[in-house]
Amino acid sequence: MRQPGLFQRHGVFRRRRSYARRQFRERLFAFLRRNWRVLLAYVAICVVSVIPPSMFLSGYLRGFVHGAMTVAAVAAVGLLFLLYTGSSRELSGAYGEDNTREVLRVAKRRRHVWGWVDNLEVAATSTTSS
Repeated sequence: MRQPGLFQRHGVFRRRRSYARRQFRERLFAFLRRNWRVLLAYVAICVVSVIPPSMFLSGYLRGFVHGAMTVAAVAAVGLLFLLYTGSSRELSGAYGEDNTREVLRVAKRRRHVWGWVDNLEVAATSTTSS
């Protein structure tokens, strides 16, 4: 039996991808390809700045400092991407499509709707049906 959310291409079932999520991912990879030198320098600065405090710490506290610096560096790159490229609209669209899909799934379980169409693309844009 065919699962909802899957489509068949070349005999293989694949998941439908959200247009907004696909656009967001393409912009992210383009941003990383364009700015890899600056991001590499930022990571090097983060690594160098974490060395002095970790010399005086031991055990779990040293691991905590390394983990916190790693999470902060990745979060800073993500925030820089959102602010620099203005891709927060694509991220909001992806969240909106996910939330709508979840609400419709609950409505179908409660038998308020018979079914729905996820991510209907028209002329290279996305239209979410309700």
